[in-house]
Amino acid sequence: MDKPVKTFSAILIACIALFFMAWFRKTCHDFSPSIFYHLGTRTPYRFVQNLDVSEIHYPGCEPIKMWAMVRHGSRKPNVKHVEGYKERLEALREKILVGISQKKCELCGDLKNDFENWQLMEVDRLSSMDLVHEGEDEMLLLGERMQMRFPSILPEKYSRDVYKFRYTATQRTQASAEQFSIGLFGRRESHRVVYPNPLHVDPLLRFYKLCGKWDADVRKSGSSKVEINKFSNSEVMNKVMNKIKKRLNLDSVTFDDLSTMYQVCGFDAAFNHTHTSPWCRVFDDEDIEVMEYYEDLKYYWRDGHGFALNHEQACTAYQDMVAHFTSDEPTKSVFYFSHSGTILKMLSYLNLYKDEMPLLSENFEQQTNRLWRVSKIDAFGTNIAFVLFRCGSELKVLTLHQERPVRIPNCSSEDELCPLDFFSEKVKDCNFESLCSIS
Repeated sequence: MDKPVKTFSAILIACIALFFMAWFRKTCHDFSPSIFYHLGTRTPYRFVQNLDVSEIHYPGCEPIKMWAMVRHGSRKPNVKHVEGYKERLEALREKILVGISQKKCELCGDLKNDFENWQLMEVDRLSSMDLVHEGEDEMLLLGERMQMRFPSILPEKYSRDVYKFRYTATQRTQASAEQFSIGLFGRRESHRVVYPNPLHVDPLLRFYKLCGKWDADVRKSGSSKVEINKFSNSEVMNKVMNKIKKRLNLDSVTFDDLSTMYQVCGFDAAFNHTHTSPWCRVFDDEDIEVMEYYEDLKYYWRDGHGFALNHEQACTAYQDMVAHFTSDEPTKSVFYFSHSGTILKMLSYLNLYKDEMPLLSENFEQQTNRLWRVSKIDAFGTNIAFVLFRCGSELKVLTLHQERPVRIPNCSSEDELCPLDFFSEKVKDCNFESLCSIS
């Protein structure tokens, strides 16, 4: 065969190979790691953490006190939900494996072993919602980073006079506090930390549990569920269900199927960060945005800007912060370990992450760049901290969310430091009993 003919044949074969490779890519669904940044309130903290540990300085100012509210780290699912998760996903898995064996499943790569070997983490009544190893690491490293940024008010030597810690009556917040303390003091010194006995219903760390009006008018009423119910039955959600149905070669996919896969993807991501759950692999970037929006709607109306009472009741937490900052007591730093419902209401109270348009079931397309995105603002390990600075004769407050400075809307200051008077004025008329009593 002449050399030109051989060259042409080689080029032709290469082109055919490239064609089939491109065709295959188009006919199978490959996994996108960006999915991990859109797992709602189950997003592991490693996807939102701030690794810049530079000491924070403001010219002419010195830090003198800190107050922080921290959501517990990554946890196990609720034992009440686990059997439902297993039953639903094991039934789906059998059908998916049939599709894989018949080469009708559109997932890229050989995922047969991943689906066959998948197991939901072990959860029993005693370990329900307990902190997992990922959560321990989140808290320990958070403590280390905070100390590097503010060494003058977070000394490595523990003193009961300098530090105050408190957590709710749950294993996940207790373990979070203990791991955070190890990050601050080291393992040996952390054993000296004194914690008060946790309250079954804590009026400061879980104030909403004592707000009867919120419980009746928001949490238990249908008003907070109107938008999520509409969205779960929307054309946008139906499109995702049809895509997943085709991708996995299933006869049908319900919203409950989708929701279970999404939730378990999040728990699996937190439980084993060295291996990607097969239930995360079923989604593409468009799908995960839709599932995330459902989650954002849920918390927007239950804990966020949807109803005024959601955030008005958070004034009680800020009263405690102002009291700490104006106290003559020697305590420098206060750390509270709480839950998602507390953090979101506190963020809303300061008008943080408030979008121009309310989040509604019909405006998903218009909310692509929304501020209220719980994957970013309420991941496992989420924290909001306030640092009091003395700037000459003035007292000013730095607000940190996810370890990053944020500007407070409506504060008169144009920089990151907001006058303490702003917060004092904001909480002066706070009356929790009046806000929360059922008339």
